[in-house]
Amino acid sequence: MSSGYIIVEAIFLISAIIAASAFSTTMYSMINDIGQIQKENLQKLKNEITTGFRVVFAYGEAGGSNITVWVKNIGGEDLQDSLIRLFDIYVKTPDNFLRIPQSSWDYSIVNDADGDGRWGFGETLEIIINLGFQLAEGDYTVKLVSYNGQTSSYSFSV
Repeated sequence: MSSGYIIVEAIFLISAIIAASAFSTTMYSMINDIGQIQKENLQKLKNEITTGFRVVFAYGEAGGSNITVWVKNIGGEDLQDSLIRLFDIYVKTPDNFLRIPQSSWDYSIVNDADGDGRWGFGETLEIIINLGFQLAEGDYTVKLVSYNGQTSSYSFSV
């Protein structure tokens, strides 16, 4: 009879070891997944911090169809043409709200300090937006949204 108890205890011990092993494997996998998510979140945060920009001025004339916007790069990353072209531009007019298609705006780097053709820290971008209609008197807001969701806006009156 005592050998029966030993066999039962051995089976329980083996079952406990298998259960502990499965539990630890599952926990290790979950901790590894959480670590990977944290790394991705940190990379996203780093990307957002290093791509800062601020609209410093915007201007349009009554009767004209263009709005000129000056934007300063205050982030640590240089942006090349392909990333600048991914910006979304929105304009709130006195009686409408518009998303400006890429074909209706163009830009130039007005002070490319290092001459590399990339929009770097401290450099200013001049964006000319062609609305396709004449600006009327009233209040306008221009909002820029970068490829990674950074935003800056500026309000002005015509």
